[in-house]
Amino acid sequence: MAVAAEEANLTILSSGKILNLSKNNLSGTIPCTLIVLNFLNDLNLWYNHLSGKIPT
Repeated sequence: MAVAAEEANLTILSSGKILNLSKNNLSGTIPCTLIVLNFLNDLNLWYNHLSGKIPT
């Protein structure tokens, strides 16, 4: 079951450039569109149900 974006525990810090999507019960494959977020220093996807390769 995927979680709607408005329900997701999202934390974006401009100074640290962190995107925290942990513990949101996200499922499916990791989207290739994440590659455009090259300004991020940290992307946290822990404790979800994601599968597939990490986009590079």
